[in-house]
Amino acid sequence: MAMLTQSLEALPGQVGCLVLSDDGAVLASTGELKNDERCAKVVLSMLQAASRLTNAEQRDPFRRMSIVLEGYTLMATVSSGKIFIVKRQN
Repeated sequence: MAMLTQSLEALPGQVGCLVLSDDGAVLASTGELKNDERCAKVVLSMLQAASRLTNAEQRDPFRRMSIVLEGYTLMATVSSGKIFIVKRQN
């Protein structure tokens, strides 16, 4: 599990991270996102909606989304059948 989050934990300003399988199961989590299944479900739903929207218009697969809120940003990246979510302070 630590290997899944090791490079994410090194990102400047990060305060938590989640790693999900492509079906949304939490594989690993740290910091403020530790065991945050609610965040995982919401971000997965947003990624699925964005993927449907962009795939209808583009040939390239959807890979990354940023959700910018007042105090922090959630960055989600889809790679190798996993979803990597990082929470960073703004």
